[in-house]
Amino acid sequence: HRPFHAMVTRRQGADGSTRWVSISGEPRFDAQDNFRGYWGVGRDVTQEVAAEQTVLATETRYRELFRRSPSPLVLHRWGRVVDANPAAMAMFGYAQRSSMIGQDLFSHYEPGDDETARQQAARLEGLAPGAMQPMAEYRLRTLSRRRRLVQATSVRVETASGPATLTFFTDQTEQSRAQDALRRSEGLLSHLVATSPDVITLTEAESGRYAMVNKAFEALSGWTSAEVLGRTSEEIGIWHKASDRTAIREAIRRDGLASNVPVAFRRKDGSAISMLVSVAPFQMDGQNYLVLYARDVSESERTRLVHGAILENASIGIALTRDQQFVLANPRVEDMFGWERGTLIGQHGSVVWPSVEEWQDVGRAIGPQLSAGQQAEAERTMRRRDGTT
Repeated sequence: HRPFHAMVTRRQGADGSTRWVSISGEPRFDAQDNFRGYWGVGRDVTQEVAAEQTVLATETRYRELFRRSPSPLVLHRWGRVVDANPAAMAMFGYAQRSSMIGQDLFSHYEPGDDETARQQAARLEGLAPGAMQPMAEYRLRTLSRRRRLVQATSVRVETASGPATLTFFTDQTEQSRAQDALRRSEGLLSHLVATSPDVITLTEAESGRYAMVNKAFEALSGWTSAEVLGRTSEEIGIWHKASDRTAIREAIRRDGLASNVPVAFRRKDGSAISMLVSVAPFQMDGQNYLVLYARDVSESERTRLVHGAILENASIGIALTRDQQFVLANPRVEDMFGWERGTLIGQHGSVVWPSVEEWQDVGRAIGPQLSAGQQAEAERTMRRRDGTT
């Protein structure tokens, strides 16, 4: 039994709240040296513990934000690196954090800029936490001597080891390259939109007014861009059925986009044309837009209708199965097997055979030929829905 000092324990108060108590005590013995318990004192340190936890949480959040920040961040005192996040290590060319710590930050600055940065850092060192240095532009050299153009701003911060300077860098070199690439991409995108055989339109999400239409839209609809820009689709009557527009808006609201929706557009001359439409929202310059891509499938629709008519009126039974289920059956097949119109679709392939075993036997007999893309013929007894053969 030993004495103890400042042991912090957690207790539950009468009101259900958690309390922290610091306890110190010494063992008690009777005249025969038998242990009788402890005597001691306790002190409520709830506020102190809460303050420590707050500091720890703040420090933890700072470390996590510091580490995860995509912006290069360097913590330093009088130019000597105390800490650097992965983004800063990558920008300056260091593979290991330990290799960068202790380095003279300003040795990476180009001559002239290094002295300016040192003077500004020295002035900041004498200021209280919270003081900031205005944004300035510097020329740097990485560890591998690659040139960088950056913008940097610094602020005095309080750390566990005392005040330090935290410098935020913005790599203008990469930004400039990105801007050049963006301009090239925008030029390419503009060219693709202008020359695309598919209809592409851009409308304001809130008002529905056209902000852009491409040449394919003009050619297909008969409307010029000058006639539609600033107007809504309702004003020019582009939707052959208002319900199509409603269905697309509902799909966007529900799923975030509408994909490959068959609709009909109305041309300027009033004629209808079958289209396959996809619509997705996006934001540009703080404005919400809807971009619509539409493909003319009128020829495909005519072909589908012709094939459908042939299928419906064929004098022989035609059926299609996929994954062992009927996905298509013409009226002749349904009449032949005694199924009502449309009820054979979705049924298992074995329902038209006397037994599952015979259905499996047929599969074994002609399956290899069908898998090879060959025609297969067989004469078999089959079963109607009423059980007759």
